Amino acid sequence: MRVSECNSDPEKRERNRAFNDWFLAMGDGTLEAKEDQNDTKETWIEIPEQYIGSKAALNIEVVVNQMYLDFASSYKNEDYLRERAILTPLFETSDMINSHMAKLVPGEEVLYRSCDEVCTPSTESEDQFTSYPTEYLNRLNLQGFPHHELRLKVGMPVMLLRNINPSHGLCNSTRLIITHLGKFIVGGKIITGSKLGEKVLIPRIIMTTADIKIPFVLKRRQYPLKPCYAMTINKSQGQTLTHVGIYLPKPVFSHGQLYVVASRTTSPEGIQFFIDDSTQEFKGHTRNIVYKEVFNNLQSLS
Repeated sequence: MRVSECNSDPEKRERNRAFNDWFLAMGDGTLEAKEDQNDTKETWIEIPEQYIGSKAALNIEVVVNQMYLDFASSYKNEDYLRERAILTPLFETSDMINSHMAKLVPGEEVLYRSCDEVCTPSTESEDQFTSYPTEYLNRLNLQGFPHHELRLKVGMPVMLLRNINPSHGLCNSTRLIITHLGKFIVGGKIITGSKLGEKVLIPRIIMTTADIKIPFVLKRRQYPLKPCYAMTINKSQGQTLTHVGIYLPKPVFSHGQLYVVASRTTSPEGIQFFIDDSTQEFKGHTRNIVYKEVFNNLQSLS
């Protein structure tokens, strides 16, 4: 749906059709694949050369320079930031890229630290509180959860991590540009969704880890924001991007991830894979995990 085949240019129409056929076959798991010695089935597919970015695939600086061209002059441009992102399977990798990008943004950095504590049921002993000191809680970086130390600059793109006010466009995964960094409030401008261009204020809120599998419930009071020059593949669902950099220092690890990330782009020219080419046998290949049994009997059900 994002890559339209209704184009007046026959060459572009054919190119779009070929791309759509390729990534739909990727989603169905019907592309020709190779089997690794550690695999139980064939999962390694070849990425067409025209979709592969720099050969220095694991060099973050090269990836950033390729995806964020002319960043020094465009770092505050709304269209520029809305149209591109680097997508990767692991949130640790996205954090590393975001930290690198933040250093390239001119201006003063503001540090916001969270207030963390353990929520324990009244049925448990008071000793439970002392088992998890504040210093330990501060070091916890959990997926879908803001960090204890949130470092922001004016002009940075960030993503909301919680639904704050859906009627005003403040939903989970909404992207904004930071416009103001106050002592008790963060100002931003929405760059995605139906409320595009609206200025908003983001307060600190209390978030808990009730849905995360850890042996206690963490209560963290922090701004529900995260820099989003790079984001995880799971978090990118629902996003539409003109320039998509797929950074795969390690292959995807769950069903349909590669299909999800390939379908974020609006054109074949806007997608670039950065993959590990160190193994000669799998040069130009990456893993595509598809559980074909998921599709069994779909036709009869419909």
